Amino acid sequence: MRRDFFEKRIFQPGEKWRIDLILLSKVTVYQDYIRAFFEEENMLGEVFYQITDFKRAPLVISGLYSGTLKVETPVMGEEEIANQVLYYAERYGCDVHGTPQLTFEREKILFDENPYWLNGRRITVSGKVGLLRCINLDRMFLKIGIGKTNYIGGGRCHAIETQDYNQE
Repeated sequence: MRRDFFEKRIFQPGEKWRIDLILLSKVTVYQDYIRAFFEEENMLGEVFYQITDFKRAPLVISGLYSGTLKVETPVMGEEEIANQVLYYAERYGCDVHGTPQLTFEREKILFDENPYWLNGRRITVSGKVGLLRCINLDRMFLKIGIGKTNYIGGGRCHAIETQDYNQE
């Protein structure tokens, strides 16, 4: 899921926001169920919403990424991301390529003390943010996020250019 779950917690009446649900491989069979759930539920976390638009589009991303990522929302660490790649291949039948080699080069440990609730379950968010050097990371993870909180919009990262890296 891609949404500003961590950065934005208060929404004004009538304010529009976007949620991108990304259904991978085997899970696409549930797309009609998921749409029905969101049309009937009207609450996500503690935020009331009303659907104004619902689009389906295939996620077409291929290839491996080698370079530096700026990790913007906390992830537990390099091993967690590598395990996620294996999990997605085994659990969802995703055609992930390569085994990533990951190393944080510049990192900061964050612990978000704000409580996050989703379906009656408390979620704690903590981990590393900063610059992550990647070799052979499937590009799909640049879109869906990395780490265990990517299902609520966490683990957001983006590739940075060499000149951006030197200015950090």
